[in-house]
Amino acid sequence: MTMVLCPFCLERFDYEDRGPAAQRRPTEAANGQAGQQEESRSVHCEQCGEPVPWLYLRSGLDCPSDVVVTVGRRGFGKTTMLTALLGTLIEAPNQLHHGLVVGTYTPDAGPRATSDYGPIAWVRGAYNQFMRHGALPAGTPLVGQPLPFYLRRLPPVGKRRYTQRNLFLFDAGGEAFDNVTSFANGARWAVYSRVLWMVASLDEDGTRERDAAEQYGGIAGSLWDLLNVYIGVRERVLREHPSWSSAPQALLIIFTKADAHNGRMPVLDRYLRQEAYSTREERTGLSQLLRQWMLENQRTQAALNSADENFARVEFCAVSATGARVASGQSSLDLRPRPCRIFDPLLWTWELTDELNRRGLGPFFRWGRR
Repeated sequence: MTMVLCPFCLERFDYEDRGPAAQRRPTEAANGQAGQQEESRSVHCEQCGEPVPWLYLRSGLDCPSDVVVTVGRRGFGKTTMLTALLGTLIEAPNQLHHGLVVGTYTPDAGPRATSDYGPIAWVRGAYNQFMRHGALPAGTPLVGQPLPFYLRRLPPVGKRRYTQRNLFLFDAGGEAFDNVTSFANGARWAVYSRVLWMVASLDEDGTRERDAAEQYGGIAGSLWDLLNVYIGVRERVLREHPSWSSAPQALLIIFTKADAHNGRMPVLDRYLRQEAYSTREERTGLSQLLRQWMLENQRTQAALNSADENFARVEFCAVSATGARVASGQSSLDLRPRPCRIFDPLLWTWELTDELNRRGLGPFFRWGRR
């Protein structure tokens, strides 16, 4: 008997391996996406009813799973960052690691497809429009469906010998933060996610940023409000479903539009100009620098104290999906995008998830073959 974590709704259910017929491995398409299984006895999640891919049952269950929810206000560059990150992984995986293979457990057709496209096709299309024509991607739905990716042929690190990881990525639209009630609808991932990506913009001259500064009081006030809403949603979900486990989470605060920080941190300029793949020491040094910068502002310090009280670990990173400032209201760029440090959120997430696992935190996510 196997305890399965559904890659679509993240509910758990028992799955009984039923012999040699169920042991057949699925074929994979040349682009790394899950092929079609010719086994007639499919397995469906007992909670959401979705067919669970055989590729996930055969190999994905034994891999580390990074469950991530991305939140941030509309206009702060969240969707552009995700397009640059996922698009680079899919179209140019060698930039992260030579031989890396990225695929999805969601087929490019069917009930989980985004419009007429699955997640791989959707990301590839948005990324190509972005990189070739400078077209900024459209915003995300209020509460997006999870995107279940897998990454194969990763380099073994230290004592960790696995070469595959899962990435279950949720993306919530900025309007979800209008209030706790609107955000809480369907927001189970406020409890399920291992790592929260909270996006804040360093561009003080953008229209959206100025509006947020006027309403919330700059970066400090915006972060404080985002944290309050998210923590309120997490508590409300647990009150409504007391049987659910409250697994500790890690928080990664991602400063987008880092190229437009108005000269406040010269070290950041040098960091962004380096190669896309950063070392752990470089990421840690920048995280400490950004934390210290936040502590210099009393209001930002209050937001950081709240984060430290509510999350098992809090780290920071800074990215630029475009490589240059984008004028307010502009839907396309005048120059070729140059994503800078775009892998940092993913590299931090691997470390944060692994630390939670090592510390025995997050019992909700313990599953495996019995």
